[in-house]
Amino acid sequence: MLLKVLARPYSVTQLRIGWGSDMTYPLRRVITSAVALAALALPGVAWAAGGPAYSSGPTTTAPTLDGSISAAEWADAPSYSLTFANIPATVRFEHTATDLYVGVVLQDLAPGTSPSLSVFFDNNHDGVKNAGDDVWLDFVGQAGQDFFYSPTGTGGASHYNDFSGGGTNETVATGTSSSGAVTFELKHPLCSADTAHDVCASAGQTLGVDFQYEPGTAPGVFYDAPGPNVFAPSTTWADLTLATGDVVPPSATVTQPAAGSVLRGTVAVAATASDNVGVTAVDFRYFGGAPPYVELGTDTTPPYEATFDSTQVANTAPLGGTIYAVAHDAAGHATTVGNGVTVSNGGSLSGTIVPSPDPIGAPTSVDLTAAGSQDWAIWGYAGGGTSTSLAPDVRKTGGTAISALTNIDPAPSAPLRGLGQFPGPPFLFNWSDGASPTSATNVAGGIQHNGGGSPCPCGTGVSTINKGFSFDVPADTEVRTLTMYV
Repeated sequence: MLLKVLARPYSVTQLRIGWGSDMTYPLRRVITSAVALAALALPGVAWAAGGPAYSSGPTTTAPTLDGSISAAEWADAPSYSLTFANIPATVRFEHTATDLYVGVVLQDLAPGTSPSLSVFFDNNHDGVKNAGDDVWLDFVGQAGQDFFYSPTGTGGASHYNDFSGGGTNETVATGTSSSGAVTFELKHPLCSADTAHDVCASAGQTLGVDFQYEPGTAPGVFYDAPGPNVFAPSTTWADLTLATGDVVPPSATVTQPAAGSVLRGTVAVAATASDNVGVTAVDFRYFGGAPPYVELGTDTTPPYEATFDSTQVANTAPLGGTIYAVAHDAAGHATTVGNGVTVSNGGSLSGTIVPSPDPIGAPTSVDLTAAGSQDWAIWGYAGGGTSTSLAPDVRKTGGTAISALTNIDPAPSAPLRGLGQFPGPPFLFNWSDGASPTSATNVAGGIQHNGGGSPCPCGTGVSTINKGFSFDVPADTEVRTLTMYV
């Protein structure tokens, strides 16, 4: 079925703002006249206006209307984001068996002295502005006021105070303005006795809802949201469902591993989770950038924990993986959160030992420039071959990949000795890209612990078992070759 409506705005030259019998509600300085060409929409027909979908959750503990929205008193109400022009806001709904509550916080950094908020309802959710459609109004510092829509009022099609139609004021509200935040809390019966001017709904029904904010900074400045026109429920007004069960999803935070962590081996995974009713389970999973997910386990009791063997997945680029926690509640809601991580497990190290040549026969000539395309280093060369420096005596110009040596020398200590001074080494070295000297040909090198005793008269008598050197070179997923001449 199709309902076609033509809307034509026209200016109002006078607005009556007193509490007179024919008072109009000055929501804006234009009034819209609508003519139905085909009245095919029936009361109660579900209407999707194209706006957001809100839910009002049932609560047994009603919030206190004090102009302050706390997490505890609105625990059964999801928070929805809304924008009035460039003013961000949050909106909440919850209901008891008898009343509907609305909480709105606007991040208005420069409101006037008495900003106001109006809540408009499409009572039967048919997408049409009908006589009696409800409006709740609150000014900061004033009591709540109740209005209704009349297409035939003395001021034309507009919103009139319930008193002007012989009705009663049912809106209870409080508004506050401080530190750039304007807060409104409103309460109204779900179904009042003033049925000619008020909404009458019950759990399970859906209403149309729209908001209008007046900053109070200048006359006639109004901002509508989410729909652009409070006189047209068919233009992206929100759908508000009065839910019969829990509507609040759980909240969760991944606490281990922390965002940005580098994972190696088996790591602990943990999360915190909470819900207004109760968390039933938390699922953990890992995603490495391409399906499938790696399921890490489910925990049904806090603390929520699992483990992840990161060696079972491929290494990633920085922050190329995500550890997720999915919190569930009994109502079927689920909330997924995640921390970006890097998986970087060491690769395998393999190699062979090649026996050195006979030093007296024909020493092997080694071209360090050709062999060390990334870096090379030599020890025991400087000082006529007597150097015992743990830093390289000479290395490739600009080379930084090979670290200095670390002396492994458990007590009793054995002194070091440079070996470049001795004839007959198994290797002789050449280079043409050194950091100083730039080049060399057939030079000897090497460094050792000068231990041992008889029959070597030059020894110190200290055993060299468990003595040696260590050094570092870079390692990642790229295959590299390391050659050591020993």
